[in-house]
Amino acid sequence: MAEELVQDLTRVPAGTNHDEITWIEVSEQAVRILATRGKTVFVSSQQMFTHGATIMEARADGYKVVVIPDRLLARLPKLRDLDGKPILDIGGFVQVWNASFVYDFVDPSKLNKVERESWGILPDLIRLAGDHARRVREVKISKTMRLDEGAYETEGVWDSPNIVVKRSVLDSRRHFARVVLHEIAHASSGANHGSLAFMAAIDDLAGLAAVEATSATLPARARRGASASNRGGA
Repeated sequence: MAEELVQDLTRVPAGTNHDEITWIEVSEQAVRILATRGKTVFVSSQQMFTHGATIMEARADGYKVVVIPDRLLARLPKLRDLDGKPILDIGGFVQVWNASFVYDFVDPSKLNKVERESWGILPDLIRLAGDHARRVREVKISKTMRLDEGAYETEGVWDSPNIVVKRSVLDSRRHFARVVLHEIAHASSGANHGSLAFMAAIDDLAGLAAVEATSATLPARARRGASASNRGGA
């Protein structure tokens, strides 16, 4: 009977299940059995698309991913498996994964040509950020990164007192600069995404970058303007 419950639960997304499995108490028991049997993460059909990267991480880490109805998914926080342990949804998996996470750091001397070109602008970025970067001790590169609150693998993180960026952001100078300045804003503000303090730091860094970019062109503009005036006076 238990085996039939489990098999029926996995057939729900395809609509080939027996009617009894749609009864919430029956479904909950099937979830408990599945969770007890091994590493399992329960997701909705929508999360299969919106959290694809996280689901791949779960599968790579040996978890079985099971799609269940939204109504049942909402009840998981109150459920325990047959051994009394919590049952994991996407959020639970992110917490477990991050708790055991270890950076896989990369030596900058091992970077390829394109990556080295991106890495080479780091001193300029720190200089540009000025006081915003005063809390940053070092910027490091890792092949792997933690999952964020949206269950996506982040491209960078402020892990005080260091910033850690994922190696993949070194594919271009612009990509690398965007991630580093973003994390410097976290370091400067001490705040999370969406907060007024973080947004203020981002805005100020954007202003500093704009001034830097326009200042570089001012001498050339001035020379062109002076040359035009001279021609006009002649």
